[in-house]
Amino acid sequence: PHFQAFFILFRMVFFVLRADQMDEVVEALEKCYRCERKGPGWKDVRATKRWNFLAYVILAIIWLTAVIPFILITISTPFWIASQTLPFHVAYPFQLQDPTKHPITHSIIFASQAITVGYLMSWLVFAEALCMFIFIDLACTLTVLSIELRNLHEFCDGDEVLLAREVKRLTRAHQQIILISERLNDIFNGPLIIQLMVNFVQISLSVFETLAFRDNPKVAIAYLMVMIMALGHLSCWSKIGDILSEESLDVSVAAYEAYNPSLGSRSIHRHLGFIMQRAQEPLIMRARPFANFNLRNYMAVLKQCYTILTLLMQTLE
Repeated sequence: PHFQAFFILFRMVFFVLRADQMDEVVEALEKCYRCERKGPGWKDVRATKRWNFLAYVILAIIWLTAVIPFILITISTPFWIASQTLPFHVAYPFQLQDPTKHPITHSIIFASQAITVGYLMSWLVFAEALCMFIFIDLACTLTVLSIELRNLHEFCDGDEVLLAREVKRLTRAHQQIILISERLNDIFNGPLIIQLMVNFVQISLSVFETLAFRDNPKVAIAYLMVMIMALGHLSCWSKIGDILSEESLDVSVAAYEAYNPSLGSRSIHRHLGFIMQRAQEPLIMRARPFANFNLRNYMAVLKQCYTILTLLMQTLE
């Protein structure tokens, strides 16, 4: 609970301090996201954005479904642990938390803790969904850019003036996406570092506590829920990092497919080459000085967690 409280508090401070910068990024991303043209590939673009929206809804539902049992387990702790009278240990003056001496104030404290944990965990789900889908929308914008590049010649139909205008537009769009990615990494660098550290500690300790309390199924289940949520949280961010990198590299392939040395001026070829050159370096989600967020580094974190768990189990024995 202490790590979760720290993480939620940090997220709240982050949103307060970085709200204006996030609004600027969202507005810039919105312009890129809505910059589309009708013609060849338009149905693929609409389908991509539709699936992007459905992924947001499905992921939000999955997280809410996972958080609700955790909230219920946390609130119901006093009912199945005899030594605990409240969801969280507190000490008030005059022992107001003692149900035998002050049943009314104990009920008020219990209700306030239940409402607080329910609200904060629900807020965290939607806050995390917002942060995740800023990066997912960025990846979706890269997918749309690749689709437009692959359908570039079919759309222009031999019109070199239109081809030059479209190539310049796509080059500016790609440059804008790269700038947005760099800005996001600057804004989210601190939160991603804290998130990685909190997830690492939660995974290690929750697995240890689950094994330590394996003779008490009720307590073990509570820690098992924490472990599953921490693993799911870190794996989601890692997968999003992989998607962003893959879609950014696909832009280079799409630009190569759009390149036709027998069609277009030297300026058009230069712009396409510029896109290919810039897209050779994948866009990443970084948390300096730690490693980037991707599934490969995710497995490295799990290996470190296993090492820590082994040491803790040896001390327990």
